[in-house]
Order: sequence, then C-alpha cells, then structure tokens
Amino acid sequence: MKRYILISIISLTMLLSSCTSCSPKSVEGDSSEQTSIFEESSTSENSQKFGNDSGDSAHYSEASHTGLGDKKDDTSGTLTGKEQSSKPEESSKAESSKPEESSKEESSKTESSKPEESSKEESSSKPEESSKPEESSSAEETLTDAQKNALIQAQNYLEDGNGYSAADMTNNLEVADGFTHEVAVLAVENLDADWKEQAKIRAKNYLNMGPMSREALIDELKNYVGFTKEEAEYGADHCGADWTEQAKIYAKYRIDNSTYSEISLRYNMETVMSFELADIDKAIAQFTEDDWKAEAVEQGEQSAVEIFYVGMSRSDMVAEIESYGFTTSQAEYGADNCGIDWLLNEANAYLNDNQPVSPNELSDYLYYTLGYSKEEILDILDYYNQDGGGVWYYQAGQYAEYLQGSVMTVADMMNALEGGGFTHDQAWQATYNNGGFGGEELAYYRVWEIMNDDSVPYENKTKPKITDMLVAEGFSWADADAATTSFGLTDTPPKG
Repeated sequence: MKRYILISIISLTMLLSSCTSCSPKSVEGDSSEQTSIFEESSTSENSQKFGNDSGDSAHYSEASHTGLGDKKDDTSGTLTGKEQSSKPEESSKAESSKPEESSKEESSKTESSKPEESSKEESSSKPEESSKPEESSSAEETLTDAQKNALIQAQNYLEDGNGYSAADMTNNLEVADGFTHEVAVLAVENLDADWKEQAKIRAKNYLNMGPMSREALIDELKNYVGFTKEEAEYGADHCGADWTEQAKIYAKYRIDNSTYSEISLRYNMETVMSFELADIDKAIAQFTEDDWKAEAVEQGEQSAVEIFYVGMSRSDMVAEIESYGFTTSQAEYGADNCGIDWLLNEANAYLNDNQPVSPNELSDYLYYTLGYSKEEILDILDYYNQDGGGVWYYQAGQYAEYLQGSVMTVADMMNALEGGGFTHDQAWQATYNNGGFGGEELAYYRVWEIMNDDSVPYENKTKPKITDMLVAEGFSWADADAATTSFGLTDTPPKG
C-alpha cells in the first residue's frame, strides 16, 4: 500500500512539472510588463519625494505616505488578510491598464510637479526677505522722538571726522546736546560704529596738532578720550606714524620753544613723553654743540631775569646754568653771552657786600682778585663818576660815618677819604655831612683849605673876605668868624 501511494505522488509531480513548462512565453511577458510599471512608479515616487520637501502638494504627500506604509508593512510582515487579498486585484488592474498611458500620466505628474514646487519655494522665500525691513521699521517706530534725535546726532558725531570713543560720544550727547544719560547710552549702543577706526581717526588728529610718542598717544586716547586699551593701541598702531620722526619733531619743537640742555631734554622725552630710548638718541643726534651753547645763553638770559642779578657774580651764573644740565664750557659760554656786563656786575656786587668801599679798594679787588685789566677798571670808575658820581658821594659819606671817632680832626678825615681815592669834594661833603664834627671845626678846616688854595687870589685871603666865603658856603657867621679868628687872619693878607 505504501509503495502504491509513493508511486502515485511521483507520477503526479512529473505531470505538474510538464504542465508548468508548456507556456514559458506568457510568463516572461507578464514579468516584463510588471517590471516596467514598477520602474516607472518608483521613478515617479522618488521624484515626488525629493520635490516635496516643503510638503506643499497634497498628492505628493499622499503618494509619499503610501510608499512609507508599504515599506513598513513589507518589513514587518504584519499585513492583514484583507490587505493580502487586495493585492492581486490591484496587480490585476495594473496589468489590465495600458502601460503607455500609465507611464505618460506618471511622467506628466512628475514634470508638472517641478514648476509648482519651484514657484511655491520662490513665493515662500519672498515673505522671509521682506520680513527684515518690516521688523526694522517696527523697531524704529517704537523709539521716542528724543531717542531718534539722539541717534541722529550720534551718527553726525560719527561722521564729523573728529574720532570719538563710545564714552566720549555719550558724554557729548549728555553735556553738549542735553540728552539724558539713558537716551545717550541707547543712541551710542544702536550705532553701527567701528570704535577702533574712530580711535585711528582721533590718533591722526592728535598727531596733526603736535608730535607725540606711541605710549603718550595711547595714554591720551585711553585716559582722556575714553577708548579701551585695545582700541587705543589699534589707533596708535594704524595711524601711520613714524615714531622716530615724531621724536625728532618733538625734540626740535622743545628746543625752538623752550630752553633745554641735552640732559634735561633727554629726561623730558623719556619720563614725560615716554619715547623709546633708540628714538631719543636719534632725536638728540640732530643737534650740534653750537645748538647747546645757544641754549645755555638762553638759560643765562632767563636766570638774569628770574633772579635779580645785581650782586650775582659770573661764577654764580656759571654754576646756575650748570645746574640745568649744561657742561661747564657751555655754561661759561652762556654766562659770557647772556647780555650781562660782568665787570660792572662784579663791581656792584662788591659794593653791595662790603660797605663802605673806597675807589681804591674796589680797584684792588677787580685787579688782584678777579683779574680785570687796569683799562677795564678805569672804565668802571668812570662809569661810577657819571651823573655826578652819586655812587662815590654815597660811599664817601658811609666811610666818613665809619671813621667818626677814629680821627681827631677834620683834616685827618679828609686825608683818609682822599687817600682812599675819593675826590676832594666827595671827601669834604662826606666829612661835612657825616663826620660828626662841630661847625667851628669844619669852618676852621675850610679856612685852612682856602688859605692853601693857590687858585684863590692872594688879596682875598683876609679875615673879612674868607668869613664871607664861609657864610656863602653855608656856615653860620659865628662859626665862620670864630674859625677865621682862630686861624689868625686879619684885615690884611698874611705875609709870605
């Protein structure tokens, strides 16, 4: 029985196999037709997916969704019985439809989808672009009139070519224009400003006004204008300055407008203006020894004005000039060419410091101590005798007062004064006014002078005539009469 069943199965199998191979053309044709449909469907579906990024087309979305659903079901293998039974029907419909029409429709849908998508993408992009000006316009509309005016004024400052820091501009808006601090800050914050560029502009303006070192310029921009350290350094480094040339210009400016020795100028350039040492060396090298001597002369002239130089000796002036950093040779040149007559000045100093002084004492000091020539000394003595010789009359009076008590007679004082180089008239006036003698003593001495004066005619040397002469000179009649009587004069001239 088992053998019979096995033989029957084998026979049935062979029969089925022969039936399957009897129609190969129709199967190949169906397969080719289905492949063509799926290829077109797949092509159309892919073009729909890539063209449907924005999701604007309903039929693209639906096809895409269906594709994802099929893919998901195929993967999971969870299709229901109804869905499985419907597939052959859909496949049959697809096979019964004309391949050419299906292909044309799919192709038509694909082609028509592209311009729609492009058009929608373009139209969708326009609102985004136009939204920015609307937002800006909306922001401006929210500003108050004061804020708008402050923003306009801040923009004017930004464009006026002076170069402002944010802090400087804020201060201007507050102080110069009267805006509140909050409004000024808001205006500056809303500027499209390049503060580094503003620092560069301000740096150029500073250098147009006068030479500066890099460090001094940075300090000015940072501490006095309000730029940040980074902005100030950028401004100094990009303003086109040649710092060596700036050092040269600065040094020349200082020499032309003030008085400096080489040492004092170096000190100023290094400590006050912060120039680099190498630049200072190059700046100093442009000056010669004659330039420094000329500066020493200026220093001497200033010292002569600032310090009352009557009484200052030449050596004092040399020391004064040296104290400003000049060399000894430069200081001596300055002292000798600053317009002071040192011989006269030395003489004045000696007279002021050594009361009383006779002409002979002054001559000895100038000749032996200071080394002036006799000709130069005679010029000084003549100078003091000009305008009535007031200096020597004064000195003779001081001397007469000093000699009081050390001499016994008028004659002795007169001899002392004249021995010191005073003239007879200077000595007499000093003795008469400052000698401390009584009238009769002076009158007696005056009688003695007249009697020994060969210029007085002999016939006039009588008691009556000399008494009249003494009265004419200012003596009292009593002193004059007593003096002539003591001298032994009579009405007739003395013999021999």
